[in-house]
Amino acid sequence: MTLRAVGIVYRKELLDSLRDRRTIISMIVVPVLVMPLLMMGMGTMAARLVSKARQEIAKVMVLGGDDSPKTLAALRASKSAPPSSFPKALTLPCGAGRRRPCRFTSMGAK
Repeated sequence: MTLRAVGIVYRKELLDSLRDRRTIISMIVVPVLVMPLLMMGMGTMAARLVSKARQEIAKVMVLGGDDSPKTLAALRASKSAPPSSFPKALTLPCGAGRRRPCRFTSMGAK
């Protein structure tokens, strides 16, 4: 097959597909309208989630608080977390209630 014959077949197929109204709508109109709407919708949703997450105060549990008094003092003095967020009950020494030291794994303190 020569390059000229390929060009003729390509042109014929292109003209046939452009005659079909549904093909034009699915190739041009839908992507031009749907993609911007989809991108704006996802961006708006992401912005709402981020702003909601920024407004929430994170709850922190401090294990082994006796080992790091400066860190606890800094957390209590923090303006973003009121002192009531860090009651004494949460500052447990490592291994509290047990006679063995803490081991930290990927699942948390044991």
